[in-house]
Amino acid sequence: MRVLVTSPTKYGGRFHGPGAVVDMEPAEAERLEALGAGRRMREPEPPPPPAPPPPEPEPEPQAEPEPQAKPEPQAKPEPQAKPEPQAEPEPTPEPEPQPEPTPEPEPQPEPAPTPTKARKPAPK
Repeated sequence: MRVLVTSPTKYGGRFHGPGAVVDMEPAEAERLEALGAGRRMREPEPPPPPAPPPPEPEPEPQAEPEPQAKPEPQAKPEPQAKPEPQAEPEPTPEPEPQPEPTPEPEPQPEPAPTPTKARKPAPK
């Protein structure tokens, strides 16, 4: 039986802190509940067996579809005059990609060494 521990408890040679879920014997679970150190968790219900698929209804024999009235042929639209071909615009030449100038790093002067102070001799 699963029990949610609410107070520090020792069971099965181990200590269990609050919030731990422990599988234990039903008698031990009742003892913990009586002490207020745990409470039983609901046993998960087994999932119901899958329901058999419903039988597919047999297709009813369909009556012959009634012939529908055909739409009357419509008069064809008159051919429209073709538009005159327009002069194609001249293609504009694409500018050639220019390589971006990479700035050369400026030489940096080396930092001058800082003078070190002479140590005082240790007092004897």
